[in-house]
Amino acid sequence: MSISHHRTASGRPLRVAPAWVGAAGKVDHDHLLPVREAVWIWSVRRYARLSLWALPAAAVLDGWLTLGIDTPPGALPVALVADWLAAIAMIALAGLLAGTRTRRPAIAGLLIGLAGAMLTLPLAALPSGVAAEGLSLNPDQMHHAGTAAAAVTGAGWLLLGWSVFRSNWSTRPTAS
Repeated sequence: MSISHHRTASGRPLRVAPAWVGAAGKVDHDHLLPVREAVWIWSVRRYARLSLWALPAAAVLDGWLTLGIDTPPGALPVALVADWLAAIAMIALAGLLAGTRTRRPAIAGLLIGLAGAMLTLPLAALPSGVAAEGLSLNPDQMHHAGTAAAAVTGAGWLLLGWSVFRSNWSTRPTAS
């Protein structure tokens, strides 16, 4: 099976709509490329596929923290790196789902998950049982705020997972 510029991977002829990549109102068409020349999408998809490896790396780091094993840099840098890797994986997953029929729930999951990560970030540096100075929250309420931030992040991951599940739903064999 060969892939050429005029055929799909299955060998069928490639049909491209006569659209142009660029600004809609530009008169000068010298700098615009036809859609079939948009080779940048291959690098974006390759980046997204490679970035999905950040998800197991984040899970390993979060598991390391959960076990309570002492780390040389401390728990805070490991937690921040784990959250950063999880955010990269969320962006990559939503990017790969952008071309599917579940792109809306994927984007909603990405935005909700990133909102939860942004809520978690200021609470990550606080030790347990300590309230932030200048806030009217006591330590118990700070714990509830951290739990709520984690729940928002989890809701984003659930939406992304549901999008992955539903994106392949139509290709499953049905029993007749």
